[in-house]
Amino acid sequence: MNAARAVLPWLALATWLTGCGLAIEPALPPENHCGSGSDCPGASCDTSRHICVGTPESPLRIGFSVLPAEDPVAGAPIQSVFAPLEISTSTAHDLALLPRMTVVGRVRFMDIPVPAEVSFSRPSPIPGAAALEVSTRTLAEPAAAPPPDGQLADYSLRVAGSESYDVVVRPTGEATRSLPPMHFSVVTPDADLGRADFVYPDTLLEDCAAGHFDGCSFTGEVYGVSADAALPEDGLLVRAINPETGEVVSSSATSGTDPSSPDLPGEPGVFSLRIAPGAGPWVLKITGGAERTLFPTVIADPALFFPGTARPRILVPRLRSVHYVGFVESPSGQRLGNASVTFRAMDVFDSTTQLVGSFRTTVNSETVGPDSDPTHAGRFEADLLPGTYEVSVTPQGADSLGVLVRELTIMARPDGSTIMGLVFSVPDRARFGGNLLTGSNDPMPSVSVNASARGRVTADPAAAYNRSSDTRTDGLGQFALSLDVGVFDLVAKPPLGTNYPWAIRRSLEIGSADRVLSEDLFVSAPVPVTGMVRSADGAAMVGAHVTAIAVLPDVDGLERAIPVGEATTDANGRYEVLLPSSLR
Repeated sequence: MNAARAVLPWLALATWLTGCGLAIEPALPPENHCGSGSDCPGASCDTSRHICVGTPESPLRIGFSVLPAEDPVAGAPIQSVFAPLEISTSTAHDLALLPRMTVVGRVRFMDIPVPAEVSFSRPSPIPGAAALEVSTRTLAEPAAAPPPDGQLADYSLRVAGSESYDVVVRPTGEATRSLPPMHFSVVTPDADLGRADFVYPDTLLEDCAAGHFDGCSFTGEVYGVSADAALPEDGLLVRAINPETGEVVSSSATSGTDPSSPDLPGEPGVFSLRIAPGAGPWVLKITGGAERTLFPTVIADPALFFPGTARPRILVPRLRSVHYVGFVESPSGQRLGNASVTFRAMDVFDSTTQLVGSFRTTVNSETVGPDSDPTHAGRFEADLLPGTYEVSVTPQGADSLGVLVRELTIMARPDGSTIMGLVFSVPDRARFGGNLLTGSNDPMPSVSVNASARGRVTADPAAAYNRSSDTRTDGLGQFALSLDVGVFDLVAKPPLGTNYPWAIRRSLEIGSADRVLSEDLFVSAPVPVTGMVRSADGAAMVGAHVTAIAVLPDVDGLERAIPVGEATTDANGRYEVLLPSSLR
């Protein structure tokens, strides 16, 4: 670790970042190896491993996840996740996997099998990490469960034993028109086999009424309102959703179609939904169906209708559409094809009825061929509704070009003519680069460097749509990335054989495009964590993938979890993860 530092001066680095630098041949990265403490400036030599090891700047909160190479019974292996512990120095920590079991059961309504996706989820013991979820589809035909159960089952799934799960049954296919998603609570037994049947109640056939808003059938009608009249609206997709989370809590229906046969017409404007038991407060979400794509999303609160009539009437606006034509070009004025242009409006407004809705659509700009009209290069056309839009333009296949976001107000013309709109000029992406160095300032060539987009909102609205990017360091340990405006986590991953940990730069903010930014990354001496991975019955787990996950503070007082190292267990079930001593 004591070779001389090889770093380009700023002028050469800036030239290199702008795309005009030298082509450096790939080289192998150095290895972390020591014979004595003098080989490890700022660290110590672990003479048993013959590597330099470090001490964290502050205690690290590290959780672990383990994915076995295979499941001992059948199916995909199941991830085990372990609560974080504080690590202040090299540590030995064994990991014992939770016991696994098979859960089987029926999914029925009025004793008829329901085609559905069955998902078991439980909170992660690592703060800020995603919930642990496993799912399966119901069988095409019921099958006998293994002994000693032996009864018919509609699904079979491998899960952890002795755990509490939130189970969601989501009907699929045509069943979505007759049944809602439903939540169940299941505690799995400490056994090889268990049963959990999920049965929809017969009360779903009863009509909703005042004081009875869930576990029932709700029937209403949709009428479109214009300045002249209110008429039934057919072909609209209607669902009930939780107003806080947006989760669907009902079956789906298309207005004006026969509930039992969607290909047949029904009573004009009428729809019928089955609301899930325990759905809590809900509102109606009305959108354009497959035949009505040019229709705003409208939210209607059923509290306006209860106690109400036998068939509440929901009013929706009838709006005149606008045909909009625009162009996409690069900063140099070159027309760009295959750019994705998305229009998002939350305030589609009907002045006649005072009703407000939302609308979203995405189109692509044209790519012209040799026989096409060259004036159509970069052209796009969109059918829109009057409103104020956030327009995001995302170039495809052009690594150097960034995302453009701007606000645009669209109003219908009195004569209904096409609006020949703006030319959307996307920006160049910022160029970010530097040197990847060891603690002794040795360059680290041929190392992958990834900038993971966080999609976090900043002062620039384009930050919400930033994209990840990756590269490798060259023969001098230099890297260059083209980045959108926004916030990124930067991770460099030296190969396992180098005995170096990952280098991590958290929450790197790119504040504006068209800039050249430079910052070096340093690979610190590692903090080794070693141990055994064993199954619930004590057997060594060979070939298991172990990931170390750091728990770190985030914005607004929250916490988030990010991977900071990984390893694979050897023939004896042993693992060694090399943690970074710094997580800045």
